[in-house]
Amino acid sequence: MLYTKLNSGIFRMSSITDRLAEALFLSGCVKFGEYRIKSGALSPYYIDLARLLSVPKELCIVTEIAGGEVNKGENILFFDDVISEGLSKLEGIKLLEQLGAKIEHLMVVIDREQGGKENLEKLGYRVHALAQISDLVNALAESRRISNEQAEAVFSYIKK
Repeated sequence: MLYTKLNSGIFRMSSITDRLAEALFLSGCVKFGEYRIKSGALSPYYIDLARLLSVPKELCIVTEIAGGEVNKGENILFFDDVISEGLSKLEGIKLLEQLGAKIEHLMVVIDREQGGKENLEKLGYRVHALAQISDLVNALAESRRISNEQAEAVFSYIKK
């Protein structure tokens, strides 16, 4: 750890936390103000990690920090942006398990509805998706962000 002398003469630790704070702030993941959180309490800040997906530079910083060491027997939540057939997820899971990690749950932002969730669940993993592509496309079509033709193209694709 490094220590930095502040203008006030106080020494402060400069660490991974500093890098994480900078990445979260620059990506807009951390906001300050008055927010009602899920518990109903008012909070002076809000953290929205989903915003990292749209800021690759900051995402890389956070994943470099979050990567860390894998200790034998450690429970790890496997996180990724999408799941299609699940093959790349299985490759990543197997590598982590070879290092001694225990993985029971996977979290993805979008399930592309191409069998990946079902394939991994047959192997004993629990897959959680924030949304399915069909729900996302329906919402975008209803709000006229995409055309009906674009929506139909996606629906035809996932039915294959």
